Amino acid sequence: MPGAVLLRGDEVALCRVTREDIEFLAANRNDPAVRGSFPDPTPPTRHDLAEEFVERYERDDTLPLLVCPRDGGAAPVGLVTLTRIDEAHGTAELGCWITSDARGEGYATAAARRLLTYAFEERRLERVWANALATNDASRRVLEKLGFVEEGCERAAFLVDGERVDRLNYGLLADEFNN
Repeated sequence: MPGAVLLRGDEVALCRVTREDIEFLAANRNDPAVRGSFPDPTPPTRHDLAEEFVERYERDDTLPLLVCPRDGGAAPVGLVTLTRIDEAHGTAELGCWITSDARGEGYATAAARRLLTYAFEERRLERVWANALATNDASRRVLEKLGFVEEGCERAAFLVDGERVDRLNYGLLADEFNN
Protein backbone atom coordinates (compact mmCIF):
# COMPACT_ATOMS: atom_id res chain seq x y z
CA MET A 1 0.00 0.00 0.00
CA PRO A 2 1.51 3.35 -0.98
CA GLY A 3 2.65 5.82 1.65
CA ALA A 4 1.39 9.36 2.12
CA VAL A 5 0.46 11.44 -0.91
CA LEU A 6 3.23 13.94 -1.57
CA LEU A 7 1.99 15.52 -4.81
CA ARG A 8 -1.43 15.61 -6.46
CA GLY A 9 -2.16 16.18 -10.11
CA ASP A 10 -5.38 16.17 -12.10
CA GLU A 11 -5.04 12.50 -13.09
CA VAL A 12 -2.59 11.09 -10.55
CA ALA A 13 -1.50 11.17 -6.94
CA LEU A 14 2.22 10.69 -6.31
CA CYS A 15 2.81 8.79 -3.08
CA ARG A 16 5.88 8.09 -0.99
CA VAL A 17 7.49 4.70 -1.47
CA THR A 18 7.73 2.60 1.68
CA ARG A 19 9.45 -0.70 2.39
CA GLU A 20 6.04 -2.36 2.09
CA ASP A 21 6.07 -1.45 -1.62
CA ILE A 22 9.07 -3.68 -2.40
CA GLU A 23 6.77 -6.54 -3.50
CA PHE A 24 5.00 -4.24 -5.98
CA LEU A 25 8.32 -2.88 -7.26
CA ALA A 26 9.86 -6.34 -7.65
CA ALA A 27 6.84 -7.88 -9.36
CA ASN A 28 6.60 -5.07 -11.88
CA ARG A 29 10.29 -4.39 -12.50
CA ASN A 30 10.53 -8.09 -13.41
CA ASP A 31 7.56 -7.97 -15.79
CA PRO A 32 9.15 -8.40 -19.26
CA ALA A 33 7.07 -5.50 -20.62
CA VAL A 34 8.43 -3.15 -17.94
CA ARG A 35 11.91 -4.64 -17.80
CA GLY A 36 12.44 -3.91 -21.49
CA SER A 37 12.74 -0.21 -20.69
CA PHE A 38 15.69 -0.82 -18.36
CA PRO A 39 19.21 -1.69 -19.44
CA ASP A 40 19.64 -4.12 -16.51
CA PRO A 41 21.23 -7.34 -17.80
CA THR A 42 19.33 -9.43 -15.24
CA PRO A 43 16.03 -8.88 -13.42
CA PRO A 44 16.42 -7.46 -9.91
CA THR A 45 15.53 -9.75 -7.03
CA ARG A 46 13.42 -8.69 -4.07
CA HIS A 47 16.65 -8.59 -2.06
CA ASP A 48 18.24 -6.33 -4.72
CA LEU A 49 15.26 -3.98 -4.55
CA ALA A 50 15.36 -3.92 -0.75
CA GLU A 51 19.05 -3.00 -0.93
CA GLU A 52 18.31 -0.38 -3.60
CA PHE A 53 15.57 1.05 -1.40
CA VAL A 54 17.97 1.49 1.51
CA GLU A 55 20.96 2.67 -0.54
CA ARG A 56 19.25 4.80 -3.16
CA TYR A 57 15.66 5.67 -2.33
CA GLU A 58 16.40 6.93 1.16
CA ARG A 59 19.12 9.34 0.02
CA ASP A 60 18.55 13.08 0.02
CA ASP A 61 19.26 13.39 -3.72
CA THR A 62 16.50 10.95 -4.72
CA LEU A 63 12.72 11.31 -4.72
CA PRO A 64 10.91 8.07 -5.69
CA LEU A 65 7.11 8.29 -5.87
CA LEU A 66 4.48 5.69 -6.63
CA VAL A 67 2.04 6.70 -9.36
CA CYS A 68 -1.57 6.17 -8.21
CA PRO A 69 -4.74 6.98 -10.18
CA ARG A 70 -6.73 9.95 -8.85
CA ASP A 71 -10.00 8.12 -9.54
CA GLY A 72 -9.86 6.58 -6.08
CA GLY A 73 -7.85 3.49 -7.01
CA ALA A 74 -5.40 2.92 -4.19
CA ALA A 75 -3.24 0.45 -6.10
CA PRO A 76 -0.15 2.01 -7.68
CA VAL A 77 0.33 1.79 -11.45
CA GLY A 78 3.99 2.77 -11.65
CA LEU A 79 6.93 4.69 -10.29
CA VAL A 80 8.26 8.15 -11.13
CA THR A 81 11.59 9.36 -9.78
CA LEU A 82 13.65 12.47 -9.52
CA THR A 83 17.23 11.33 -8.92
CA ARG A 84 20.69 12.85 -8.78
CA ILE A 85 19.14 16.06 -7.48
CA ASP A 86 21.92 18.63 -7.41
CA GLU A 87 20.75 21.81 -5.69
CA ALA A 88 24.05 23.60 -6.35
CA HIS A 89 23.72 23.21 -10.11
CA GLY A 90 19.92 23.13 -10.19
CA THR A 91 19.70 19.81 -12.01
CA ALA A 92 18.12 16.36 -11.63
CA GLU A 93 17.28 13.24 -13.61
CA LEU A 94 13.71 12.10 -14.32
CA GLY A 95 12.72 8.44 -14.56
CA CYS A 96 9.37 6.69 -14.90
CA TRP A 97 7.82 3.31 -15.56
CA ILE A 98 4.21 2.16 -15.68
CA THR A 99 2.84 -1.35 -15.13
CA SER A 100 2.01 -3.24 -18.31
CA ASP A 101 -1.73 -3.31 -17.58
CA ALA A 102 -1.91 0.48 -17.06
CA ARG A 103 0.01 1.57 -20.16
CA GLY A 104 -1.62 3.83 -22.68
CA GLU A 105 -3.81 5.53 -20.05
CA GLY A 106 -1.72 8.71 -19.77
CA TYR A 107 -0.30 7.94 -16.32
CA ALA A 108 3.37 8.35 -17.33
CA THR A 109 2.78 11.76 -18.88
CA ALA A 110 0.60 12.95 -15.98
CA ALA A 111 3.04 11.72 -13.33
CA ALA A 112 6.11 13.13 -15.07
CA ARG A 113 4.35 16.46 -15.69
CA ARG A 114 3.41 16.77 -12.00
CA LEU A 115 6.92 15.88 -10.83
CA LEU A 116 8.46 18.33 -13.31
CA THR A 117 6.15 21.07 -12.02
CA TYR A 118 7.43 20.30 -8.53
CA ALA A 119 11.06 20.24 -9.72
CA PHE A 120 10.89 23.55 -11.56
CA GLU A 121 8.41 25.55 -9.48
CA GLU A 122 8.99 24.30 -5.94
CA ARG A 123 12.59 23.04 -5.99
CA ARG A 124 13.62 25.83 -8.40
CA LEU A 125 15.71 23.50 -10.54
CA GLU A 126 16.93 24.86 -13.87
CA ARG A 127 17.40 21.64 -15.86
CA VAL A 128 16.05 18.10 -15.75
CA TRP A 129 17.40 15.35 -17.95
CA ALA A 130 16.17 11.88 -18.84
CA ASN A 131 17.35 8.90 -20.84
CA ALA A 132 15.42 6.43 -22.97
CA LEU A 133 16.51 3.38 -24.89
CA ALA A 134 16.13 3.99 -28.63
CA THR A 135 13.83 0.95 -28.73
CA ASN A 136 11.46 2.44 -26.12
CA ASP A 137 9.07 4.44 -28.29
CA ALA A 138 6.57 5.01 -25.46
CA SER A 139 9.15 6.68 -23.18
CA ARG A 140 10.47 8.79 -26.04
CA ARG A 141 6.92 9.97 -26.86
CA VAL A 142 6.27 10.93 -23.21
CA LEU A 143 9.51 12.92 -23.02
CA GLU A 144 8.87 14.71 -26.30
CA LYS A 145 5.26 15.45 -25.31
CA LEU A 146 6.57 17.14 -22.15
CA GLY A 147 8.96 19.32 -24.16
CA PHE A 148 12.22 17.43 -23.67
CA VAL A 149 14.77 17.92 -26.43
CA GLU A 150 16.94 15.06 -27.66
CA GLU A 151 20.48 16.17 -26.84
CA GLY A 152 22.55 13.16 -27.77
CA CYS A 153 22.88 9.47 -28.43
CA GLU A 154 25.10 6.95 -26.70
CA ARG A 155 25.53 4.49 -29.54
CA ALA A 156 25.30 0.77 -28.73
CA ALA A 157 25.35 1.69 -25.02
CA PHE A 158 23.55 -1.38 -23.68
CA LEU A 159 23.08 -5.04 -24.44
CA VAL A 160 19.34 -5.79 -24.25
CA ASP A 161 18.10 -9.28 -25.10
CA GLY A 162 21.29 -9.98 -27.02
CA GLU A 163 21.13 -6.80 -29.13
CA ARG A 164 23.16 -3.60 -28.81
CA VAL A 165 20.81 -0.66 -28.15
CA ASP A 166 21.43 3.09 -28.24
CA ARG A 167 20.53 5.26 -25.27
CA LEU A 168 19.08 8.66 -26.13
CA ASN A 169 19.73 11.63 -23.85
CA TYR A 170 17.05 14.28 -23.36
CA GLY A 171 17.04 17.60 -21.53
CA LEU A 172 14.43 20.14 -20.46
CA LEU A 173 15.11 23.63 -19.13
CA ALA A 174 12.82 25.36 -16.67
CA ASP A 175 11.92 28.15 -19.10
CA GLU A 176 11.00 25.57 -21.77
CA PHE A 177 8.60 23.65 -19.55
CA ASN A 178 4.94 24.36 -20.18
CA ASN A 179 2.89 22.45 -17.65
